[in-house]
Amino acid sequence: MPTVLLLDVSLSMACESQTKPCSQADNPAIPLSVQAYQGNSDVDGDSSITKKALAVHSIYRFLDGLGHQAKLEYVSLVIFSSLWEVAVPFTRDYDAIKSAADNVKLYDKTCLFGAFTAAVEVVINAWGNTTPSKVIIISDGMIDITADVYEKIITLSVPFPCDFHMFCLTATTETCRKDNISKVNRVMEAVGGGMSIPDNTGFQSVNTMVDGYVEKTYRVYSGMLLCGNLSSKVQLYPPPSNAIREDDFTYEELEFPHQISIVGFISQSQIKSPACLSKHLVLPLREVFDVGEKDDGKCTAFTVLLHGALKVESYVAIAKIRDKWYGMLHSWADSRKKSNLVLSVFKPGLYSVPWLGNFQMLNTLPDLHQPLSGATQLTGLPVPVEDKKSYSSSSPSWLRQLTLQSDVQKLVRYGRKLPDKLNVFYKELNRIQKAAISIGFYQLFTRLSQILERECTLLPPTAHPDAAIQLQHAAGLLSKKEVLNINYIIRPHESHFQPSH
Repeated sequence: MPTVLLLDVSLSMACESQTKPCSQADNPAIPLSVQAYQGNSDVDGDSSITKKALAVHSIYRFLDGLGHQAKLEYVSLVIFSSLWEVAVPFTRDYDAIKSAADNVKLYDKTCLFGAFTAAVEVVINAWGNTTPSKVIIISDGMIDITADVYEKIITLSVPFPCDFHMFCLTATTETCRKDNISKVNRVMEAVGGGMSIPDNTGFQSVNTMVDGYVEKTYRVYSGMLLCGNLSSKVQLYPPPSNAIREDDFTYEELEFPHQISIVGFISQSQIKSPACLSKHLVLPLREVFDVGEKDDGKCTAFTVLLHGALKVESYVAIAKIRDKWYGMLHSWADSRKKSNLVLSVFKPGLYSVPWLGNFQMLNTLPDLHQPLSGATQLTGLPVPVEDKKSYSSSSPSWLRQLTLQSDVQKLVRYGRKLPDKLNVFYKELNRIQKAAISIGFYQLFTRLSQILERECTLLPPTAHPDAAIQLQHAAGLLSKKEVLNINYIIRPHESHFQPSH
């Protein structure tokens, strides 16, 4: 999940940190070089170090740990004092963040409410209001927490799932700051977050603090993917979470196992785009026997074979996660030239995909011709086999607001080119209709109807007459109840401007 680093750049960050109260004469300041807070110094509480140097060092340590644990994470650096600024937008280039952290300047006082507001705005602008995110505040803890500030922070609306945490670069031995730290800790607990404080203000203590947080929070999932006699060690990103199975009288938390078994295959046109709890990128993990034997890009993996077969044949693999808990493996394209193998995890239960029926009743086609003892011969799969469509399309993924907006804009572009783009316009409209029904997004039909009606009024005088007719026809059908049926097909309006079929 994306991570926002909020770096405090107030004037108090220029103060020297000390492990115990002492005078300037007893413990003179020792200049800190760039190499020191990059991790090449053995200083640990013996010398005076600025809070800014400790903060930059903690960012270096955090990004190094992230590159080892979860190198696919997107990270953004935001600096704040009384105002805030995005120093580095969301990126996987951790070196760019390190370089920006080295060159930050100090400003005036710290405004914690502004930091929380910045984090919410940055995440919403980049990822929307549904993507779980992490926000890490790096500060010295010298923050003025008044009753008004506390009330503003705890009442701040955070529309997305968020985990707040603070690296407070104040040692437990700095007694002069304990009262202020307790107020900051109270704020972090109020927003459901936490706080990490090093034992002393030295590099080794900060390393221990950051490493402990990274290992606990950015855990790596690795397991086995099985399909008959074939197997492959895989990593799922982001790591899957436990699920809840609820019945009328039972409540059970299910732990995600470390073994996933493929039990069968089904075409994309039959399973369509069902609702899921989460989606995870499936990456192969190579078992190293001889160091440097092969590069990661040259090693063989079952997942590569599986991904290629599913993509070419337009099939998905039904995966059994554990008893009465299933998911599907399918090819998902994030661009026109790049696709990945993705695991979609269904809700626990045998009927998580209603139009498939009971997962345990699915069978292979040759077994249908064998009579069952004590029962009549099966006549077909639980999945109804319909007429093959004249086209095939991949399952849409609206995890981000930008993806949905792109699909709607594509439909509008086709509508402006009617009647030349008549077939692709209705093809795209039916694709959006089935995807919206699959996830229960019925409000989309009302908005689409309004958009098409507006486009009809904006057509230029030179537009073909059939364009307005088809847009009005499509807008009218989207307002009817029949469109809520997933088997309903939106067809073009037969007009005298086009030949009848």
